[in-house]
Amino acid sequence: MALSSSLQGRLLPVVLAAAVLAALVPGLAAWWLSASELRAATIERVRAELALVAGELDREAPEPERAARLRRFADRLGMQLALIGADGRVLADSHDVLTGTVLDPQAAPELDQARRLGWGAETHRSPQSGVVYLYVALRSGAGERPDYVRAAVPLEHLAGTSRRLRLALFGFALIGPALALPLAALLLRRRLAPLAVARAAARELAAGRLDRPFAGDAGVADDDLVADLERARQRLRQRLRRIERRYRNLTLVVSRMKEGLLLVDGDRRVVLANESFRAHVRLDADPVGRRLAEVVRDPRMIEVIDAVLESGEPRRELVRHTGPEVRAWELLVYPLPGDGGGATAGAVALMFDVSRIERLERTRREFIANVSHELRTPLASIKGATMILADGAADDPAARERFLATILRQVDRLGELVSDLGDLSRIETGAVRLVPEPITVRPLVEEVVEQVLVRHPDADVQVQVDVPADFVVVADRGRLEQMLVNLVDNGVKFNRPGGTVTVRAAVGDDGGPVIVVEDTGIGIAEADRERVFSRFWRVEASRSRERGGTGLGLAIVKHLMALHGGRVRLESTLGRGSRFFLEFPPARRG
Repeated sequence: MALSSSLQGRLLPVVLAAAVLAALVPGLAAWWLSASELRAATIERVRAELALVAGELDREAPEPERAARLRRFADRLGMQLALIGADGRVLADSHDVLTGTVLDPQAAPELDQARRLGWGAETHRSPQSGVVYLYVALRSGAGERPDYVRAAVPLEHLAGTSRRLRLALFGFALIGPALALPLAALLLRRRLAPLAVARAAARELAAGRLDRPFAGDAGVADDDLVADLERARQRLRQRLRRIERRYRNLTLVVSRMKEGLLLVDGDRRVVLANESFRAHVRLDADPVGRRLAEVVRDPRMIEVIDAVLESGEPRRELVRHTGPEVRAWELLVYPLPGDGGGATAGAVALMFDVSRIERLERTRREFIANVSHELRTPLASIKGATMILADGAADDPAARERFLATILRQVDRLGELVSDLGDLSRIETGAVRLVPEPITVRPLVEEVVEQVLVRHPDADVQVQVDVPADFVVVADRGRLEQMLVNLVDNGVKFNRPGGTVTVRAAVGDDGGPVIVVEDTGIGIAEADRERVFSRFWRVEASRSRERGGTGLGLAIVKHLMALHGGRVRLESTLGRGSRFFLEFPPARRG
């Protein structure tokens, strides 16, 4: 309750001063009214006594006798008395000071009032003694020349009575607040207790501490101010929780966005950067608070953001990074509105990774170019043979046979190319549906070897099968046969005379089955191993076309293995041969 004591210490003097002032003002008013009432009562008393004196005086008596009688009245009443004629001459004076003198009308205004109203009362200083008196004059007698009886009461008599009254009133005015001070302190303490709690509650609100209810006893807790603050605390706590929940959700959404998000303020300092943006620009440290030029190294990106901050207009740009891996982003930058003064408060930049789209577009262009190139050779051969036949070679049986064989061979090649393109397209678009089943591999491999040898009856290559009779793979039978045909056929076509192709079975490190197709052919250079599974890629293009094939076989193998949940892997040594590994996932148990 230190706060309550402090407030009480500051407010108690103010309350005491207000109480004293509140007592003094009515006291002064009462004193003034009492003094006025005392003067009026004195005047009324003196008037009544003057009326008695005027009735007892014998105006026909000799002057000494009148003066003696007036002195007796003055001694009995305790005031000075004078009998004044109509012309202002003092006919008799109880103190024999003014007898025979003529009073100046300006020095005795009470006489003028008595002439007009019958009586008059004024307070003024005596010209003879210099003492201040309350003069009361009463007209007496009748006729055209009346006389006047005047009494003079020293003002000190009235002042003494007024002084005693004033002291009494001021005493009560001071004693009352002194007696009320303890009661005021007690009441202040009770009334200030809620204020102390309310002040402490306001400090808690300002500090953001909203978890605990405001302290206070039952009486304080029931106070309207404290109750209102407690309700405000609860509402603020609820709203703060909602804001925190929304902020967490927003932070979670921003952090998990695949798109890069960057927020900068008007001073070009980073306010927010999500994980995707940091990955895009390869940031290790937290960029928040740093300048844009320290975070972003791409001059084009900085230029676009600066332009948006200057113009306040959104921008869209395509940003490319060249290097070991070509990457591309679509950059969208939007201005953040300011406080109404026209200035831009900042900008938000979104980075959409379009590298895959760019690669697909590049692949599409390369695919179209490769298809055009692959079609151009057989079509040119067919056109040339047809033109020669049309020019008369058809009449020569030997020439006709030779050129028709060429046309047939090139048509078969076109058909094979169209078939492989169709297969590859269906595989990539997901149109191929696999029917996995347990397959005993050795009989299937023997059938594949027989098919390949029929295609190459003149090949000087031996094909060996080293697969256990009980080796089983869970796969789609037709697609597995297609993959093995492609690999064995390549091993035969690109082998040296007297070489061998071996099909073996093994178990991978993860326990999954592996089929290995190994040849002793020309091998593949290390720089070309990543491209060997691309469309239309050949080790030696001219030799490959002479030996047939579309250049799509290994691309088909790669995609079919991906559909099976496995992968194809290559090991090769230039001039010594190659090994292709078909690695299938382990069989599921249960």
